[in-house]
Amino acid sequence: MKFKNLRINSFSPLWWFYILLQLASIIVIKLTVVKVKLFLTLFALFTILFLLVYKYILVTTSNGQYIFANELPLYLCNLNIIYGLIGVIYENQILMGFCYSIGLVGAILALVMPEEDFTNIPFFSSRAFGFYGYHSLLVIFDISLVTTNFFKPQYNIVLKIMLLAVITLLAVHLINIIFSKTIHPLANYSFTMYPINSILEKMYQIIPIRCVYLFPLIPVFALCYLLLTFLVT
Repeated sequence: MKFKNLRINSFSPLWWFYILLQLASIIVIKLTVVKVKLFLTLFALFTILFLLVYKYILVTTSNGQYIFANELPLYLCNLNIIYGLIGVIYENQILMGFCYSIGLVGAILALVMPEEDFTNIPFFSSRAFGFYGYHSLLVIFDISLVTTNFFKPQYNIVLKIMLLAVITLLAVHLINIIFSKTIHPLANYSFTMYPINSILEKMYQIIPIRCVYLFPLIPVFALCYLLLTFLVT
């Protein structure tokens, strides 16, 4: 098979390459990193730089399919690493807890259920490398917060983490409203304006209110955090 014909899908052999790379990286980081705070800070900065370069390439090579107005770092997976960087620098338990729960689960879901634009695409394309590479970096960072013992999950901060999630969604939704009335009519950061997959569509059918239809995910993320905390304590 020619290299240019190689394509990546969820659970395909090439998809598993990224999963194995994540596991190997997490193990190596746990066993070798000594100056944990410095490493995690630099890792977060590298991930942000990776994201910005990927977004730039995506916009400039898509022939108008992607535009800068809808590729700002305002999706939850983007805010994940921004919160993570601030959380590590200031050793903020709430921000790191956000990464370890909502950020981690969101990154895994993105890899398992990618949007249609990132399904069955050439493995050696910038789009595949950017999407699967970036979300792999998120998984590595979020898990390494705990495996390096820099962040020690606690049960008593779960409500504060979920409150941060609600505030984040509301703030992003406000930006979506402003953008939709000014520079980008289809603004949909963090999918607060309309659903983008079958699961979110079913949620919107039950609660047909923009942004609010996502709120039932908050207790789900809370349960995920509690479960993950149980597994490591």
